[in-house]
Amino acid sequence: MKENGRPEISPFWRAVFSLFWLYSLQKAIDPDTSKNRIMLIAGAYLVLNLIAELPDPYWLLSFFTFVPMLSVLSVVNNLNTDPEIRCSSNYSRFGFKHVVVSIASGAMVLITIMMSIALLPPTYVVEGEKMSQNHLDFMTELEVFSEDEELILFYSLGIFSYKEDGNFFTDKRVGSYWESYFEEGYEAESAFYHEIEDITVEYSDSEWIDTALTIVRDDGTEFTLSISHEMELDRDFVNQVMERLRAVKLEAEKGGGLKRRM
Repeated sequence: MKENGRPEISPFWRAVFSLFWLYSLQKAIDPDTSKNRIMLIAGAYLVLNLIAELPDPYWLLSFFTFVPMLSVLSVVNNLNTDPEIRCSSNYSRFGFKHVVVSIASGAMVLITIMMSIALLPPTYVVEGEKMSQNHLDFMTELEVFSEDEELILFYSLGIFSYKEDGNFFTDKRVGSYWESYFEEGYEAESAFYHEIEDITVEYSDSEWIDTALTIVRDDGTEFTLSISHEMELDRDFVNQVMERLRAVKLEAEKGGGLKRRM
């Protein structure tokens, strides 16, 4: 393209603004392509990019954004078979740096997918229904969960496994567990809503620092949950815990009033 009268073209900025450049790129490298075909390719590329804004796991479909580009790649590959183009100063061969970038990018994509489908702990709060039965059994063994409970929201500080750390609440309690730093095994804390005397919150304003939610039991003991601030889901986590606690206390007050009248 540089040799064909477009020296101002920058591959970097064309990639950054690919949503706007795809139409003109296809037209420039393959003038014989029909306008309808180009519009179809550009439209598919736009839709797949917008899908990235959908919630888990639907946004994973955006990984197929490369599909509309295959037609462009096919034209480029055909052009690169020309010996004159291969000798051009603008021709770039696939080298060691490209291998390194490809491997690193592939690893990042794989990790992102595994986090999205809950095979690895994500960096944000997730819905409890995403947790596997195997992990629920693990929480049951730690005595912070039971089969008759519903896990609502969950967040883990773990890197490779949910078993490294967990902060959560169910329809009956709030809990936390973590690998012991001093001896083999785990430490765990939980409190049913009727056991909670007070809750204090130190909200984070950074995605690198977790919000601290401290649960104070009616016997004076306490424990703290760490909750990711990412996407401000920590506020949703705290608000739901507060709402459930208020509902339990209100029910207890109604029950106490009824007993006094009797």
